[in-house]
Formats: sequence, C-alpha cells, structure tokens
Amino acid sequence: MIEPTNYTEATLCFPIRGDEVLLAEKQRKIGAGFLNGFGGRVEASDIDVCGTNIRETEEEVGIRIKTAQKLGEITFHNPSEDEILRKMVVHIFAATEWDGEPIETDEMKKIDWYKIADLDYDRFLPADRLFLPIILKGICVKGLIEYNDDWSVRSSSITEVTKF
Repeated sequence: MIEPTNYTEATLCFPIRGDEVLLAEKQRKIGAGFLNGFGGRVEASDIDVCGTNIRETEEEVGIRIKTAQKLGEITFHNPSEDEILRKMVVHIFAATEWDGEPIETDEMKKIDWYKIADLDYDRFLPADRLFLPIILKGICVKGLIEYNDDWSVRSSSITEVTKF
C-alpha cells in the first residue's frame, strides 16, 4: 500500500472488449456528470487493490472481474473539500474477462460500449486525456496530477513504466 497514510487509495477499472471500452456517466463525488470507468476507495476488508477493483466494479456496474491487469498508478491532488478525496492514489486496471452483464446503479448511469479510437475526451475529467489514451493501448503509466480549484489541470507528470 501507499505511504504516507494521508493519501486515500482507490481503484479505477476499464473493461475492454476488442476495440471498445465500457464507460458510464458518474453520478456523484469526483467526476460526477463525466464519463468514467468503475472503481472506488480501498476498504479495510479488501485483501489488496486487486480485491478492491473486483468489489468496486461489481458494486458500480454489476460485473465480476475475472481477469484484469494493473496499468496505472496515479496520485491526484483534487480540489475537494472532503479530506478523504483531496489526495488520492488511484490504481488503474484494464479488465478483459468478467462474469455478468453491465447494469446501471445509483453511482453509474448511461452505461455503454465506446470505440476506443473515437473517445471524446471532452466528456471526461480534464486530466483523463493525459493518461487514459496510453492505458487503453495497454501501456503502464505512473504519475502525479494536480488540479486547480476549477478542476483544470495545474500540473502533471505521467511516465510510462515497464510493469507493475
């Protein structure tokens, strides 16, 4: 796990089917109103971040991940008033096998498959365009993204890494 403990750990999962990625419109917290993958905070009952990835994806979209690869680890400094959401380390996964069919939940609406090559990054949080195209190519990244109070990107550092 990440130290120091003043960072909240979370996961973010992008199910991939051929040349498409499953996305939905987030309904609350960071990214509400924008397209996103599926995930959330690590809980004490989770064995590890892989377990968090499985649990959160099932809670948010109803599918149970069978195979996923960690492709990203990005630290975010967010303009949130909630201390838990202000500094986050997000472990990003691409899932290629799962059980079940995607369903809408209170957290995620308008679920659909999107062609990766045609993604409209104006429908995502501003920083997503800095790392998501790389991750969706199967390339691992590590980095830091700092947002301004208006959610514009203050600074970013994204580096390709060999693996996690």
